[in-house]
Amino acid sequence: MRAAIDVDRQVWKIRIRLVLGAVAVAVVMIGGLLSLTVRFEQERKGRSAANIAELQEIQAVNSRIADCTTAGGECYERGQERTGAVLAEVTRIQILVDLCGREPGNDTLAEMERCVAAKVKAAR
Repeated sequence: MRAAIDVDRQVWKIRIRLVLGAVAVAVVMIGGLLSLTVRFEQERKGRSAANIAELQEIQAVNSRIADCTTAGGECYERGQERTGAVLAEVTRIQILVDLCGREPGNDTLAEMERCVAAKVKAAR
């Protein structure tokens, strides 16, 4: 009978060791899963922050584009003023070219250029 009790104790010890081993393996696996979960969450947050920064840059660019392409925008109005000034200058030069073309002695390109340059200088 004592031998049977010793065998039962040995069986229980083996069972306890197996259960403890299984628990240890489960704990290690759960720890690994938790560390992976934390790592993935950190990476996700990092990507989210990068995405937010990129979206803010895109919004800033879009705002600048809208400012330059929408009537009433500061950039648009400056562009309109510059375009108007350039067109006025081109028109003025065209008028000077016409005037110089009517004057005698301006038959070559070089003579026309000198005449226009002189009239531009005189107008300033």
